[in-house]
Parts: sequence; C-alpha cells; structure tokens
Amino acid sequence: LDRIFQVPDVHLTVDDTIRRALTRKSFAAEAAGSDSAFRMRIFPRREIVSDIVRYSRLPFCGMRPFLDLVDRVAAGGAGGDSFTFVEGGPHLGDCTLWATAALRATGARPFAAAYEPLPDASALFRESVVANGWDGIVVVVPRALAARDDEKVTMAYFPGHNGEGT
Repeated sequence: LDRIFQVPDVHLTVDDTIRRALTRKSFAAEAAGSDSAFRMRIFPRREIVSDIVRYSRLPFCGMRPFLDLVDRVAAGGAGGDSFTFVEGGPHLGDCTLWATAALRATGARPFAAAYEPLPDASALFRESVVANGWDGIVVVVPRALAARDDEKVTMAYFPGHNGEGT
C-alpha cells in the first residue's frame, strides 16, 4: 500500500506495457530504449485509475483493438510516416500517451486529439503532455463529445471515481 501514496508522477516504459498488454510478441519487445519511455501525471489522492497506474507502473489502457492497431502500425515500419488519432474520454490520457511513445519509438510521427471533459483529469493529462515535450503532438481538448454541434452534455462524477464518470 505504500506505493499508492507516492508522488503523483510516474515514469512508464513502452516495452513493459506492450509485453504485458499483448500476448503475442510485438514491435516494442525488440525496440526498447529511452525513446519508448514517458511520464504520466496522476491524481495524488486515492482514485481508481491513478492507484492502478501508481501500483503497476503500467498504463490503464484496456482498449485491446487500439493496442493492436498501434502495434500493427509500428510493426509495419511506420518510420517517418504520420499517424493521426482521436480519443474520446481519455481520462488521464494513458492510452494516448502510451501510443504516442510507442509510435515515436519507431520513428513515426503521431498526432493525437483527446477530448476529456473532466477539468481535473484533463489538467493532469495536459501536464503529462508538457512533461513529455509533446506540445503540438498531443492536443488535450477539455470538452465532451456530443452527437450534434452545440449539443449540451451533462456529466456526473464522484471524486476518486473519475474513470467512472457518466
């Protein structure tokens, strides 16, 4: 439990992330290096996603199709190619941060737009982007996605359970 109450900044590496997230051998299993590491800001208080990341030192990215897509793009020799993606509701941005680090490690040029409406989560995500020097590569948009232009979205969340906002 002492790991749960540490400083709210963690250092993660892509090679461990991919090896544990994917069961088959992936591009990062062979391409581990300092370029595949990234920093992630998390909540200093007890919060489910922050606690898991703080304890495991792995992103809490459970989107298997997205992990597979990034792995295929990088394995296909994406060096120098651009790859643009959008994430809706990224919370602290662990999937986007992981994908950016993984793609950059192969020489790809990723660009991501991430829409996170919760102000505290989007602020920490933005701090992670700045800490990694990824301004202009990852754009955090502190707004909710809606079905139509100018549609109002009502959100509800409870402190400590941001990842469960509705």
